[in-house]
Amino acid sequence: MRPTGEKHSTAGLRPVLQKLSCHPLSKPSSQEARILEQIAYLVSSIRSDSPTTPPQRVELLSIETGYTQMKYLIDGALEVHNHTVKAPTKWQLALMKDPNRLCPFREFIPSRNLFCAEDGPFSKQHAHTDVGALSALTWRGVTFGTKFSEVEIKIFPTVKDWDQARERHSEEPDSFFCNQQAYGQHCEGRGVSLVAEYAEALTTNSWAT
Repeated sequence: MRPTGEKHSTAGLRPVLQKLSCHPLSKPSSQEARILEQIAYLVSSIRSDSPTTPPQRVELLSIETGYTQMKYLIDGALEVHNHTVKAPTKWQLALMKDPNRLCPFREFIPSRNLFCAEDGPFSKQHAHTDVGALSALTWRGVTFGTKFSEVEIKIFPTVKDWDQARERHSEEPDSFFCNQQAYGQHCEGRGVSLVAEYAEALTTNSWAT
């Protein structure tokens, strides 16, 4: 008979735990463990209830080039967020130009903060509703990182509302409404026509609970 409950879980994890015990991360005094502890502290600080007061810098032990590079990127990003940049590096200039795509801290991304506000699709009023779902999908799948998402309404009850919002900017190019490189690589399938597809999908797969 196959063992069940806690005994079964423990038996299944035993090989993993044995391997883990040999890894430097299992030794609190190792450099790797200390680096991980400091990274965890940084992440915890960023994800706290007061994201506007992150640590000024992060002191990472450097045992490999990869850690040094990570420290460089994190420190540079924190300086940009804290407005303490004096002589911007190429990395910081790129980050200031396109924070929605390059910022390593999701909680500090301008577009995310905008849409997670009280009048956005993730608010209590709209969460778990089809209207909220359509609006959130439109933002993530179409308008993320665009000027349109900064200046227009955040809630689209219907495709008609979306079309009317676009009509108010009829002189703008398609890139004003949809950035096909919003998440890095060019995505040919990303476009304004997806909004109608999202709305159609919600007619048979309601998000309301």
